[in-house]
Amino acid sequence: MNNRLEVKEYILNLEANFPVDKWEVNGLHIWPIIRINLYFAFIYGKQKIEKNRSTINKSFAYKLRSYVYHLRKYYLHPLKLKQKKQIFSGAIVHREKFNGLLYNRFFDTYIDSNALKEKSLFFELGPTSNIENYHNSDILIKTQENLFSYKFLFRKRKNLKLESKLEGFDLLLEKLAHLEEKINIDEFSLEYLNSLINNVLLEVDFYKKMLRKVKPERVSVLCYYSVNTYPLVIAANQLGITTIEYQHGPQTNKQLAYSNWTKVPLEGYSFLPKEFWCWDSTSAETIRQWTKEHELYKVSVKGNFWTDKWKYEVTHVSDNSFILYTLQPEPLSLDMLFAPSILTTMNSSEQTWLLRLHPRQKETIEEIKHFISGKVNMDVVDFEQANSLPLPILLSKCLCHVTHFSGSAIEASYFDKKTIFLNEISIWSFDDLIKNKDGFYINPFESNFEQSFNERLKSILLDTQA
Repeated sequence: MNNRLEVKEYILNLEANFPVDKWEVNGLHIWPIIRINLYFAFIYGKQKIEKNRSTINKSFAYKLRSYVYHLRKYYLHPLKLKQKKQIFSGAIVHREKFNGLLYNRFFDTYIDSNALKEKSLFFELGPTSNIENYHNSDILIKTQENLFSYKFLFRKRKNLKLESKLEGFDLLLEKLAHLEEKINIDEFSLEYLNSLINNVLLEVDFYKKMLRKVKPERVSVLCYYSVNTYPLVIAANQLGITTIEYQHGPQTNKQLAYSNWTKVPLEGYSFLPKEFWCWDSTSAETIRQWTKEHELYKVSVKGNFWTDKWKYEVTHVSDNSFILYTLQPEPLSLDMLFAPSILTTMNSSEQTWLLRLHPRQKETIEEIKHFISGKVNMDVVDFEQANSLPLPILLSKCLCHVTHFSGSAIEASYFDKKTIFLNEISIWSFDDLIKNKDGFYINPFESNFEQSFNERLKSILLDTQA
């Protein structure tokens, strides 16, 4: 498969020809997990599977200390849980630093503007540290630490006997076996699936215990299909609590987490949130195309809370004559982000290029600097300002936005800023932006890229001044 369109068509063909909406393990419909894992397996390609490290024999004293630590951690944890009407959740990748604090850029603004703090808890998923630096830290629960203790104490439950209804699944595995050069087939084996579901069920059990204590009316999440998030969604759905996913990036008809669910059981998938809150009507329409057939699911346009906040803030940038280049992590390599033609264009530029890192690239900034060192005049690039100010400020002040296919292009359009795309994925991911001339695709591997880029930039600047 050469592109995301072919990936989409392949997976939808599987969905059409197998009874995927009937596949269950211990009463849990599992097709969403398989479908989304398969989608990303094709996107990221075949990667090395890390083997579990060999078990080291620990002393009895060590084991006892560990047991006591996790026992105290888990059983003291409920003391922090109070009954609240709403639970919000997110991870460190959703946070942005401003005025010395890390804001969840999607939910903190919503909580503050609607005075919801006293009625809410915030479940921070994934690793956390120095939560005193987090905005609204006094309502934050470090969920990952408590989940780890729970799994340590009740890990034997991971080996529960599973009751499966998987008619035709063996035929699916035979079909996938022909693609072993492209994806890790072992990640879709029955053995792997059973291990995965056992772990999911254990985490669902943990979140059910939490939710029964908090008794929320709503649970709001970001990126529902994240491995850290969907056990919370499943638990809330199974307890009859309203589940909401708020948009965190592009939602196109090629992104199979949001589009083209052609087979949905009558009771729905507990893996999926019941409500989708979108930034704009275009994103919402992607989901409505399939939810209109299923009354269980609702779609609403709510705007972009974080971007909307900065439309009314007066913030000064040291120099407004800059191009903002929003970088992206895998599956894009540094060779793609900084292709020779892009570096040449930077070197000849009259404007400074602000290089904005994706949240998952924060730890690789030195690697990126080293990669471009000697290839580009470092006087024409800026990492400091690009990564110290909130993204909406930079988008509102830049002359032009450049990216491969980042969802920042949607946010740029909210400030009437044009985007130059550097990857063909943008053609179908942002077809509305391109159609409305808010975005333009230029192939960086064509010989006349520098000329085409500069001509497009000149045209954008002229339109801005008109």
